[in-house]
Amino acid sequence: MSKQSTPVRLAGLALILASLTLGGAPPLARAADAGLAPNGPASVTEFYVDRSDDANANACTSANPNDCTLRGAINRVNTDGVLNATIRFSDTISQIDLTTELPALTTPGTYILGGF
Repeated sequence: MSKQSTPVRLAGLALILASLTLGGAPPLARAADAGLAPNGPASVTEFYVDRSDDANANACTSANPNDCTLRGAINRVNTDGVLNATIRFSDTISQIDLTTELPALTTPGTYILGGF
């Protein structure tokens, strides 16, 4: 059986991310669809999502194109234990084609923002 992708528009991504919780605590991910800065601590690390597929591409730099997916960015935040990280989307990304459920965020203060 082949995997099928499920396209998710960034506006709907906020609902998916809001459902990711850590031990029943309030959601750690926030989407700023209106382009407003999040209310919270300043980010120490930024990850730049520039791919719409669901691979685990996790280099996530602003300097190299095509090196980061949403799954990869979430996994980097979790694996590296980054506090107060910001995950940003390239202006070229209008939807994410998920093939499986996204991992939960396990470090506090992660913000997910559209456009960079």
